[in-house]
Parts: sequence; C-alpha cells; structure tokens
Amino acid sequence: PLREMLAQPMQVNVYDCDEVSLDDLLGRALINLDPLFAKSEVGKSKKFCLSLLAPKGIVIKRRSNQGKGEIYLELTLTSFSVPNPAQLAYRVVYPFIKPLESVPPWFKEKVGDLSSATLSFTITDIAGLSSPRAGAKPSIFISVSLLGTEQLSSPVLLAKNDPASFYHKFEDFSGTVAALRAQPLQVSLLVQQAKRGSTSFKSAELITKIVQADTGDRSFELPIDVPFMCPFTLKQRKCSVKFNVAVVGLDKPPREEIASYFLSPLLFPITVVRNLPQYARDLQHRGTNATVEVTLHYAQGILASDKGGTSDAYATIALGQGADGFRWSTVFPKSLDPVWEEKFVFTGTIGSMTSLPLTIEFFDEDLFDRDDPLGSAELDLAALLDAGVAPAATPFDIPISASGAPDGVHGLTHISVQVKALEPPTKKEVLLEQVSNFLLGSSNFVKYHRMPYDTAIWSKLRDWRFLTIMLIAANPNVFIRGGFFTFFLISIVKDREEFQLNKFILGMKGTQFISGVIKAIIAYAKFWACTVLDSDAMACRDHGPGVGSSVVFTANLLLYMQLLLYIAFIILPYAKQYEPSTGWLNGTRAEELWIENYLRSAKAATDRHVEAKGAPYQKLLDIEQGEEPSEIPPFELSTFFARVGFRELRIRWSALLYPLLNASSKNRLVALLKWDLAMFTSCAFLLFLGVYLALRAEEKVRAELAGGARKETPPAG
Repeated sequence: PLREMLAQPMQVNVYDCDEVSLDDLLGRALINLDPLFAKSEVGKSKKFCLSLLAPKGIVIKRRSNQGKGEIYLELTLTSFSVPNPAQLAYRVVYPFIKPLESVPPWFKEKVGDLSSATLSFTITDIAGLSSPRAGAKPSIFISVSLLGTEQLSSPVLLAKNDPASFYHKFEDFSGTVAALRAQPLQVSLLVQQAKRGSTSFKSAELITKIVQADTGDRSFELPIDVPFMCPFTLKQRKCSVKFNVAVVGLDKPPREEIASYFLSPLLFPITVVRNLPQYARDLQHRGTNATVEVTLHYAQGILASDKGGTSDAYATIALGQGADGFRWSTVFPKSLDPVWEEKFVFTGTIGSMTSLPLTIEFFDEDLFDRDDPLGSAELDLAALLDAGVAPAATPFDIPISASGAPDGVHGLTHISVQVKALEPPTKKEVLLEQVSNFLLGSSNFVKYHRMPYDTAIWSKLRDWRFLTIMLIAANPNVFIRGGFFTFFLISIVKDREEFQLNKFILGMKGTQFISGVIKAIIAYAKFWACTVLDSDAMACRDHGPGVGSSVVFTANLLLYMQLLLYIAFIILPYAKQYEPSTGWLNGTRAEELWIENYLRSAKAATDRHVEAKGAPYQKLLDIEQGEEPSEIPPFELSTFFARVGFRELRIRWSALLYPLLNASSKNRLVALLKWDLAMFTSCAFLLFLGVYLALRAEEKVRAELAGGARKETPPAG
C-alpha cells in the first residue's frame, strides 16, 4: 500500500563482505519516495545520487573514508492501481473484524463438545495374576460401562501364564464429546460373577486430548490400571488390569448443527410462540379428568411362599401418584393360581395417571411375619387414555416380574382396563392449574434450599441458592422479610410437617438476630456519617438513622411477623410426622390429640353453660362432666373458621390453644416462646415510650419556637 511505502523513507545500507567475520557496515543512505509517486506515471524512472553517511554509534574501519562515498540508484514505478470500492470498504472495516479471525477458546470448546468421537477399548494384560491351583478354573470377566447405561463385557478370560491370553478388544463405541464429558468410564473386573475390582475413570484428560487434538493426529492411547484382589492365590496381593482407551475417530459437527446450537437461545422465543397452541392443547389433555375401571381377573403360576407349596396371595394396584391411587384386593388363600374378579375405579387427571405406569404388586399374607413379595407387573395406559372413552374393557396379559425367578419372570396376570369417562377442563381451570403448579414448584424450591436435609453446612455455604435465600430471609428490610416468611409459612402449613415447622420457627428467630445485627451496623454507619463526615450540624435530621421510614408501618410489620411465629407455634402440636419407609406423612398422633382436646373443650363449655344458669358462681372446669359432642370435626386449617357458630368457634379455639397453654415448662420451644414474648413486649414498650418522649419533645420545641416568634413580632401601629 502506498500509505505504508510513504510512511518512512527508503533505507539503503552498504556493507563490506567478509568471508570469515561479520560483514562491516560502510554507510547508509535514506531516499524520500515522494518525487517518484508525484504524478503516478507507470514506467517512469528517477535517478538518485546519494552520499553514504556513517550511522550513529557505528565507526567505519577506514576512517579516511568515513562519511564519504556515493551510491547511484534508479527507481522505476512498475505498477500503480487504485482500489475499487469493495477493496476500499474492506480496508476500512478490516481493523474491526481482525480480532474475529482467531477462534475464541470457548467457541472451540463448544464445537468440540458437539463433535462425535469413536473410542476403542482394549485389554492388554492382567498384571499380578498367578496360575490357579489344581482343580480351580477361574472365570474372569472385564465389564466396561459407558455413559451410565451402555455396557460392554468381555468373554471369559482364563488365568494362564501367557499374558497374550488376556488380550481382548471390545467393540468401538461412538458418542458425543459432551456425553463422554458428563459421565465417567466405569471399568470393573469380575471373577466367577463376583466383582473383585472397580474404578471410575474421570475422562477429563481424555476429553482434553480429544478437544485439543490436531487434524493429523487424532488417534492416541491412554492406559488405565484397575486394582483388585488377586483370586486363587495363597497370599492376598494387589493385581491390576492394563486397559487402553484409544480415540480412533473424531468428527466435527456440521455447520448447521453448530449454528442451531448457538442460535437456539435467540430462536427459543419464536419456537415457544409457534408451539403455544399445541402446548395449550397438551395442557388441556393432561388436565382432563378421567375415570378408569381396572378389573383384576386372575393370576397364574405365581411364586410359592408358604411351606405347603402355595401362597395366600393378594394384590395392590397403584395408578398415578398419592394415596388416592392405591387399592387392595382380597386374599385368595392357598393357591398358585388365584382368581379375584374384582373391580377398582380410579379417578384423576390424565397427566397424573400417565406419569407412572399402572403397577400391580403381589404379596403373600403372613399372620406373624412380614408379607412376602411375589412379584409385580406394570402397564402403560398412555395409549389407552389417548384413545378416549371405550365402550368395552380392553384385556391385557402381563408377565409377573419376580426377583427369585431364574429368568426374572414368574407367572402371568390377566386384567382388563376400561376408560369410563373423560371430562376436559375449561381454559380457566387449565390456567389455575398452571399457576398452582408454578407456586407449588416455587414453594418446593424454597423449602428445600432454605433447609436442605441431605447436605452438610459446608456444602450449603457453597450453594448460591442457599445463600440467596438466606440473604433474603436475613434482609434488614422488614417488608422483604415479612413477605418471604409469609410465603414460607403458606408453603408448609398445608402439610403441617413437624420438621418444617420447627425449622421455620428456629430459622425465623435466627435470621431475625442476623437482620438486627445488619440493621444496627447500617444505623451506626449512618450516624457516624451524619455526625463526623457531614459538616452540617442538622445533617442527622435529614439523612440520619431511621429518617424516611414510618415508625407505625415498621411496628405493624414487626407485630405481623410475631403473629406468623405464634401461628407456627400453635400449629406445631398438631403437626404430622414424616415416615421415611413409606414416604408419607403420619397424622395419627395429631388426630388423636385434636380429638382429646376437642372433647375436653366441648365438655368444659357445656359445664360453663350449666353452671352459668343454675349457680351464682363459676365452677372450676371438670372434663369428666358434660356431654360429648355428637360429631368431632377433623383438624383442617382450611375449614377451621368456615361457617361455624360462636360457641363452636370458641370450642375449636380452646382446643387449638390447649397444648400450648398447658405445656411443660421443660419444653425448650415453649421456653423460647415465653422468652420471645417477654422480649417482644419489652421492646414494644421501649419503642412506644421512645415515640411518646419524642413527640413530647417535639411539641415542647414547637411551643418554644412559637413563643419566641410572638415576642419578636412588633405590635401593630
């Protein structure tokens, strides 16, 4: 380019050629090329006669000739072309797109993840395995598990002295690099079907080599050693399997796949909008209420569990999720071919019925021991429900899977299924269902990450979700804390699980202490700033601690949060217990306690009513007197205050508060409640006292200012 040629003068150096030593610089001449390009005439020549000058810092050997000598040059302009508009535009834009010529590392890594690799696994040797003793024939297998599911197994490898007898090459496996990165390779060694050694090889090194492999060198080996205890040896010692992993092929993804991967976030909203009608139809279909009738006819060839070679068989049928989709059959005694001919009706949404298959489990009933499992059978009802209401039942013969059977199957069961009715929901019901699912998912997310039961404290501190929820719970803003704990209490009050209620109480009081400390630090910082940093003597009045917030509003929020705490305390005695063995909540103890307290409160209310009519004084409560109520309402918070009279409401309220008012003083939660109530009352008293004194002082200052203003005002006339 002409601009680069004219940026600096042309430089001509003259040297003395030496065959042994370095060439000596004799002089230097500089040529200005502006005259050559003055008229831009192609073929034009220009002659130069320049004196050689000694460069600075360089001494020429022949000092008599230093600074002397001339050089004659002739320069010819052979070509001169003006760039077209496209070339000119490219030269203007090129400096901006030049950084994009080099591929970023993250882009190369993503493209590498989309690539497909072909891996070859080869056993080269089993080191340290000696020959078996006389009469012993060990059967050695090598098992390789890929991507968590696909498994490759070697044939029987006999223990011999010849290492070549252990050589075996598995079939090649192909998969994406991302899948190989997600799941490690699992290599196991089995001796006579018993696992003796296993290792989980994290393929980080392998994946790094795959991604960074050059075009001409994509095949390499990576040795792996699997340690295990040597079988059939007199001394226990470690042996190992020498195992090679070779990458025999690596194919980059096509450009269309790369483009779709990187453009998928941009195309996602368009795809969602395009699929909204189909998504709405799927939601309406999954929310359709279905009535399904399952007829259990008979079973054939079930396992024998009793000593007489028979079984007292009964079946359990589960369809959908929850206890509502669970049924029991009667017991058919002493038979391997029981016949029931019983019908079971299930109701629920299609989404819940297709989330899990129809499961039939068979058991042998024992009077003095645990019932023995005889097997299970499963049937997917998705196709049957999609077909709609059926005029007749559809028969099915399902094999019974049993763990004790040689091939895993023992027996057959015959059932028939009929879809009796389908009732599609309205659009409003679908919308409410989605909103409730969103709220349920949000509440489950908050409940788990607020108090995870399966992680230690150090794991919690590394989880950003736990830290985020903890910061929200300990926020010094009372409005944010109140909203969070309101949502939290609503999330757990439906189940009334004991662990969650305890964690709510302790977590609320713990975060309240943390938020108080944070608020105190903020108040100290504001006070120090307005008294020390600000030169205005009245700065604290404008932006000091507490300025700008309503005392009444904050006090009401604190009172509201105490109310949330007391609600959790009141519900706690009637909480349910979680049973890990079944996964259900056991509310037997809560129901028994509610019935006992309700009867006590009802009898006491009856006694008070009788004594108030016939005696001038009030008798002490005696739960042995009075009449029992004809019906005891269940303890449900959703219907606790619904359409009941004042007397019934008083009975329920008395029964609800009885465990808390009559609890033992040794109960630590009750002691915590009493101390919290005392501290809250004291703080409320100090708050209102401070507000009262502040108002009195403000009134006094205003009166003094008003009096001084009247004195300074001159009389009229």
